[in-house]
Amino acid sequence: MTTCLFVHDHRFLSDGSSYYSDKLPYSVWLRYLLHFSKVTVFARSSSALLDKDNTPISSGPGVVFEVASYGGSKFSFFRAISRQDTKLRKLIASHDVLVIRLPSELGLMAARIALQLKKPYVVEVVGCAWASLWYYGTYLAKAYAPVQFLRMRRAVRRAAFASYVTQNFLQRRYPSATGSQTVAISNVELAAPDPAVGLSRLGRITKREGPFVLGLVGSFTAKHKGVHIAIEALALATAFPDCQLRILGSGKPALYQDIAQRLGVGDRVFFDGVRSSGAGVFEWLDGVDLYLQPSLTEGVPRAHRGNEPRVPFVGVCRGRNS
Repeated sequence: MTTCLFVHDHRFLSDGSSYYSDKLPYSVWLRYLLHFSKVTVFARSSSALLDKDNTPISSGPGVVFEVASYGGSKFSFFRAISRQDTKLRKLIASHDVLVIRLPSELGLMAARIALQLKKPYVVEVVGCAWASLWYYGTYLAKAYAPVQFLRMRRAVRRAAFASYVTQNFLQRRYPSATGSQTVAISNVELAAPDPAVGLSRLGRITKREGPFVLGLVGSFTAKHKGVHIAIEALALATAFPDCQLRILGSGKPALYQDIAQRLGVGDRVFFDGVRSSGAGVFEWLDGVDLYLQPSLTEGVPRAHRGNEPRVPFVGVCRGRNS
């Protein structure tokens, strides 16, 4: 029986017995369980804003969660670094295979410990450390960006195997060692589109009833999603006074609610929380006339791929990895 340890900074929601995630549902772990008898997930956890009706469950047979003992901001990690080191060292030593998803602070720590223990590891490169920190929104994050960039390059170069979600960008920025095995594969799952969706969209455009609705999907904890840009754009669009903006995402929207009120569009900006993956999100998209993705940086354009051909799309990304 072969066991796998998966390490990432992702924050799972928990009710005390089960874990939930809109990004890493149980279906993701089934890919690993095809090859391993057990998967242990080492990540963060929180009970805040858990909506079990709309958030996919991540717990399931064969999957065990080990919670990292830190929370809050990304930099709170460094205040609890010794506790993470001790816990990770024991987990890495007791598992057969180590899978690290980067960028992540826990992942970089796991890579360092694995090298010390002379234990090979696999990396999943799903984004750019430099870009996500540079657009994080604080001077401290910008100062740390080149440091994490170099640490991630080292971790990927030392990995026995690397998978990338891009065709060439992340491969160039975070190259693997000569002779190591690599693969480029998207981690986006898409169902075949239903032709009826396109006909429904055409009917909506023809009838044109009610206000014109803009839509955006993005976590409120990730400032690089550009939620503030969409709100500011709505305020500038004075020629369209009945235009609305609906935002779907997890986290606390208080910051963006304040921005909308300050700009005088608080009554036209709606925060719709989270929806169940698949049907729940598609139902929400069916109520949107134009989808926006004003991201400052993106690992891969998941929202774009997931919307086609459900709703017209406009995307602006200042970062290069898109």
